[in-house]
Amino acid sequence: MADLNVAEVVRYAQPAKELFAEFPAVQSWIAACQSRPAFQAMMAEREKEPA
Repeated sequence: MADLNVAEVVRYAQPAKELFAEFPAVQSWIAACQSRPAFQAMMAEREKEPA
């Protein structure tokens, strides 16, 4: 649960690719977290929210 919680916070920094360029392990961790069904379900619910 902690990984998914942190992954959601880190998601906001993902557009700044230079922050992660030197850290391929972090990039892999984020990708693994974001591919989990729980993260996918959370994002699907967030996309339903009004802007």
